[in-house]
Amino acid sequence: MWQVGDQRYWVDEDGELHPAEGGNDPGILVKDTRPEPPAQVDVSAVTAARQLAVLVPDLRMVEYTPGIGLRFTHPRGWAVYLGTGTDMAQKVGVLKALEAQFAGEGKAQPALLDLRFPSSPYYRFADGAREGSMWLPLIGLLLGVILGSIFSISIPAEYTRYTAVAILAALDSVLGAVRADMEDQYDNLVFVSGFLVNAILAVLLTLLGDRLGVELYTAAVVAFGVRMFYNLAIIRRLLLNRVRSWWRKRQVTP
Repeated sequence: MWQVGDQRYWVDEDGELHPAEGGNDPGILVKDTRPEPPAQVDVSAVTAARQLAVLVPDLRMVEYTPGIGLRFTHPRGWAVYLGTGTDMAQKVGVLKALEAQFAGEGKAQPALLDLRFPSSPYYRFADGAREGSMWLPLIGLLLGVILGSIFSISIPAEYTRYTAVAILAALDSVLGAVRADMEDQYDNLVFVSGFLVNAILAVLLTLLGDRLGVELYTAAVVAFGVRMFYNLAIIRRLLLNRVRSWWRKRQVTP
């Protein structure tokens, strides 16, 4: 059922509006934000609303705005934008995954979810609500750059490989932290423990290789290098998705 102002309408397959009579259960009510009833309703919006009625039977009301599509307010207070089309099942699947991601007491909650493009969903936290800030690796990296610029330290040639694997471990951990932060999964404890374990293991491999006369440190270099490039690829993809979402967000009025 469609509602414009105070008047309710039934919508046929062609998007034509017909004044509703009687008190039949509308299933899902779509409130059109336009002040006057249109000559015809977007058929893709009607299809989306009918799919939602089946996929989310507890959802009783959504809003429709031309150019934006369907939206509703989640029980957790999120403004959820679904758009239109025949892919509501995929969008609802993404919504359920995000519900699980943000479940739990004390978990920061997003203010807005844009699922109109389910392959690259966008969510935004309210001001000051975003959690998982990766301040620790950034401060450590900044301090390292400053100290390296101030002090001139000569490293003996026999320790250059140990230094190299330690630097690779640090870069690998920082890139992993950046990726985790962009995926809203960053944890300071995971970062610190991962950095220490990786650095210690790499140094031990290098030391063992020196004792055995085998270049075992190459294993650490290859492992860190592969993972660094993999994390860089993920970060690039996430950045591209955020740019796309930023362009779409400009159409949204929270």
